[in-house]
Amino acid sequence: MIAITYFKKKDPKLRILLSKQHKEIMTECCFDWLITDQKVACEVYAMHSLYFLGTESDWILPELQTIIVANIHQRSPAYKARGKYVLEKIEKFNTSQNSLKAD
Repeated sequence: MIAITYFKKKDPKLRILLSKQHKEIMTECCFDWLITDQKVACEVYAMHSLYFLGTESDWILPELQTIIVANIHQRSPAYKARGKYVLEKIEKFNTSQNSLKAD
């Protein structure tokens, strides 16, 4: 919810309060949830949060993509659905970034 409020809704109060250190802690926690045995709800929220965090940090999206691709075939339908959705969002983001670099 914090990632959505910060990145998508762009809440001005949260944008002031959420520091780089907070985002680093969130990133670490979300990756921990993806690589350890957690309930699917934790994993899908972690994927979504990492996608948003990855729009500000170059290294997050490639790592997230690698983890999702490695796990998607052996996980639950909910994980597969959110994984496919996040992979599509990553591809769109990468395409838009490449087109900005080309300009």
